[in-house]
Amino acid sequence: MQEFVWENDFIPFCQVQRMNAVNISQPAAKMSLNTEAGRMKICLLGNAASIHIQRWAAYFVQKGYELHIISLSPGAVEGAKVHRVSWWPPVKQIGYLAALPRIRLLVRQISPDVLHAHYAVSYGVLGALAGFRPLVIGAWGSDILVIPGSSKVRWAVLLHALFRADLITSLADHITRVLVERGVPPCKIKTIPFGVDTQLFCPLSNSVRSFDIICTRNFETVYDVGTFLRALPAIIARYPNFTCLLLGDGPLRDSLKRLAAELGVEDNLTWLGWLPPQELAQWLRQTKVYVSASLSDGTSTALTEAMASGCFPVVSDIEANRPWIEHGSSGFLFPPADPGALADCVLEALKSAPLRESALIVNRRKVERDANWHTIMGSVEELYQRLVTEYKQLLLGKVPPAKRASNVNDHQGDSLLF
Repeated sequence: MQEFVWENDFIPFCQVQRMNAVNISQPAAKMSLNTEAGRMKICLLGNAASIHIQRWAAYFVQKGYELHIISLSPGAVEGAKVHRVSWWPPVKQIGYLAALPRIRLLVRQISPDVLHAHYAVSYGVLGALAGFRPLVIGAWGSDILVIPGSSKVRWAVLLHALFRADLITSLADHITRVLVERGVPPCKIKTIPFGVDTQLFCPLSNSVRSFDIICTRNFETVYDVGTFLRALPAIIARYPNFTCLLLGDGPLRDSLKRLAAELGVEDNLTWLGWLPPQELAQWLRQTKVYVSASLSDGTSTALTEAMASGCFPVVSDIEANRPWIEHGSSGFLFPPADPGALADCVLEALKSAPLRESALIVNRRKVERDANWHTIMGSVEELYQRLVTEYKQLLLGKVPPAKRASNVNDHQGDSLLF
């Protein structure tokens, strides 16, 4: 896992070095960023209903920064200003473009120090078209690995947006590799997972784990909860009183409930729906095994939360999970979409308490080292500060902030990199 150290090839320096604008041998000085408020003003462009956006915003609110969210969906974060943008028609691609004038206006009015657009294929494209800088685009997973697919048009639009960004945050190394393979300069990317609040998600000493399995994935195609349900009859045949918790929601909820009824596993399931982090952590502490059959992921926060809480992970053998799980030691990996292999792994995990106990120690240490929320967000805070500082040193001596914020067409063709 990448350490969070900002080297001299930090993104703005790529262009600064060629222009000889600053001495890159010296670290960037921290400064009072928003001259009137004496604090950095941050604008997130993303889904305000997303728990990841909410957690991201809450961190900076708690640190005393002025935080704005521009969103196409309703949502609320205490201490942050959410700007809901209505969009029409209900065809996403057209609707996004219809929302663009309002987004541009809001960005001009807010005039933030930095704009961070989360989820590259949608809000990232809108962020690039808004014309504001410095711009950060967040690559989460499916926005790079799934949605563009093999479509040349989608990749052309996405890459156009990514090349306009001054910095790209990527959730995982395998996402970063795809970006680089598509031509994005490595110096433009920082690999940063979302992270886990290890103070909240933690095992309780000598606690009794009353439940056998927990799955916290939402009911969407990419998470393949159906494969998990199809594995249950084999597990229940060995453990008739087996208990399973499903903590999620989504468009496939009704079809998954019908599948559970067809499989005859309803009596062993408890459907708890989506829960806030505080309640989720309580259920994880009480469960032995965590299962995810996901077909694709960035860095799975659901997995790292389960690991931090002491659950033994049984997860699909996909690129996102391999850096976190050593098969047979810290967890089990099974072939995607294979309910038989999933059942075998769960049965092996349930029968071996010593294996689960040893994995708990190893996994807890790994999450604390590589996915600690407070460490990661402290690094993001420094990233923002240095990006804004270097951007102002490079450009704002010649281009006043008011002009940069009001004329969204300024500097659209260039970059701090090129």
